[in-house]
Amino acid sequence: MPIQENYQSTVAVAEAQTVSASQTSLTVTDIQAWLIKHLATSLEMSPEEIDIDVDFIDYGMNSVEVVNISGELEHFLGRRLDPMMVLDYSNIRELSEHLVTDNKGSSMTSALPADADELLSKLDVLSDDEVDGLLNTMLSEHNVAHE
Repeated sequence: MPIQENYQSTVAVAEAQTVSASQTSLTVTDIQAWLIKHLATSLEMSPEEIDIDVDFIDYGMNSVEVVNISGELEHFLGRRLDPMMVLDYSNIRELSEHLVTDNKGSSMTSALPADADELLSKLDVLSDDEVDGLLNTMLSEHNVAHE
C-alpha cells in the first residue's frame, strides 16, 4: 500500500479523535492512553503488554514506524509536531510528559499540510528500504545537531 494511502486512511480514522483532543486540555494520562492503544494495535499486542517506560525501538519498530507515530499523534493532538521528537522522547512516558509541558509549541514544525502531501507523494515512489535509508540519514543528522 502506498504511504500516502496509508497516511490518508490513518487521518480519516483519527479525525474524530482530533476534534475532541483539540477542544480540551489533554493530560499526560490521556496522551499515554492514546499511545498505549495505538502501539498495542500497531504491534498486535494487548494494551496490558505495553510498558510506558520501554523505548519504541525496543518493541521492534523500525525508524519508519517510529516516525509515523509523530504523524498519527499530530492528528490526535490537532497540532503539528516535529517527526524527530519521538527520538528525543523515546518512550510513552517521556513523550506524553513532554507534550503536556510543551506550552510554547516548540515541538511544532513550520511544514504546511501541502508540503506534507507533496512529500508523501514523493515517498510513494520509494521502496520501504529507500524510505528507511532516508529516515536513517535524517535521524543521523538530527542526532549530530543535538550533540
